[in-house]
Amino acid sequence: MPNIILEYTDNLNFDPAPFFEKLHFKLEQVDSIRWKGLKSRAIKLTEYHMAEGGEEYKMACLTAVIREGRPQAIKEEIAQVLITALRDEFGPRREKGELISLSTDMRELLNGVAITDNNWPVEGVHPEKRVEK
Repeated sequence: MPNIILEYTDNLNFDPAPFFEKLHFKLEQVDSIRWKGLKSRAIKLTEYHMAEGGEEYKMACLTAVIREGRPQAIKEEIAQVLITALRDEFGPRREKGELISLSTDMRELLNGVAITDNNWPVEGVHPEKRVEK
């Protein structure tokens, strides 16, 4: 946990894989996030409408889905990591005039209702041994 969902408009011309690698590294630094539990996926939106419908508008929204019970401070830290990652990724393009809306969303899964079952090995490269790319 958490599950990260990136929704972005198809006019953004963006490869999410390198972005997720950087984002996972940053999220691993947040207390209570297990590095083996991070799962990210991207959804390229082909049908959308923003503001008055201008084709120049672009959007990227990161949603974090976490188990309930984390302190408010942890939720806020996750939200800050998400929005900072988006700003780092798309800031230069915005500075050059691209109209890109960036947003985050946080959702909690209810204990006993949301179930995860995986058989991933526990061993692997621990966060303190990883290097940021």
